[in-house]
Amino acid sequence: MRDYRGVKILQSVFDTGEVVKAAIAVFDDDLEVYQCLEHTTNNISVVKIRNLTSELILVSFYFEPGKPIEPYLEQLRNIHKSFGGCGIIMGGDCNAKSVWWNSQREDERGRLMASSFIEMGMHILNEGDEPTFRTIRGDKTLKSHIDVTVSTENMMDKIHSWSVDDFIGSDHGTIIFEVDLQKKVGQKCIRTTRKFNTKKADWDKFTTKLAELQIKFTINEDKVRKINNKSELEEIAKKYNDIIVEAAEETIPKLKRIELLTLPWWNRELEALKKKVTTMRRRIRCAAPVRRGYVIAEYLKEKQNYEEQAQKAKINSWKDFCGKQDRESLWREYIG
Repeated sequence: MRDYRGVKILQSVFDTGEVVKAAIAVFDDDLEVYQCLEHTTNNISVVKIRNLTSELILVSFYFEPGKPIEPYLEQLRNIHKSFGGCGIIMGGDCNAKSVWWNSQREDERGRLMASSFIEMGMHILNEGDEPTFRTIRGDKTLKSHIDVTVSTENMMDKIHSWSVDDFIGSDHGTIIFEVDLQKKVGQKCIRTTRKFNTKKADWDKFTTKLAELQIKFTINEDKVRKINNKSELEEIAKKYNDIIVEAAEETIPKLKRIELLTLPWWNRELEALKKKVTTMRRRIRCAAPVRRGYVIAEYLKEKQNYEEQAQKAKINSWKDFCGKQDRESLWREYIG
């Protein structure tokens, strides 16, 4: 894609002689966006978005119908592995059919792709029966569901209103959804990107390991001086950053963070139940017709359990609070 004023286009910068078929366009200058060049190819574009409370990985892909799907899926698995723990959203034209994203039937490509999503713990976001692809050939209108959007479980309660919008200038409909990256009530957000406990670092070991990695990846002053274009500069900068992180991983202990919950009745058991209910609700929308009844029943059972446990936690918390009050407490003026 060519650049436009006020729009940041993130796509492969490597000159392979082939057409670039995946890109991400950013229209908000206030977003802190980084391109992940080590995972970006002509068919897959990967970026990282940060704000004060969240970090999100976005993946745009195009899987060519005339090529095997396995190498593409392996790339997605590598991306998922590299950013473990981060929120990840992937979306694109997979040219694969599966009942899990509302196709009428499942082909081999769709079976492989659905299996890969299950393996990665990714959840399908597609909703409704509106096809994502529509074209006219001869006197026939052809429709299909070959565009899919998925996310990691930790993004499930942050994504809303997935829909297929107008088909403007393309055979593929515009897919729209909302992502809430704001701080959640009841949670303390970590406003730092610090990962390592540098106070306990063994700097001698770190320096030795870094030197070993520089030799291994042939990153030296001579190589830097020979750089004569932007792509080569970005590539070596990324490699140097990677070996710094790798050296730190092996020689510096990580910071231990404890997430504090501010609601007196909220606890980690309720957080786990809430995530489970959200996941099961999403599965209703993605379930094939033959499975929908069973999935709905399981969701309703889990939802009732979650609501009952949350109500019990609120009541017990209130009883505990009231039991701690005495004549010197805030209730003094009401009790004689």
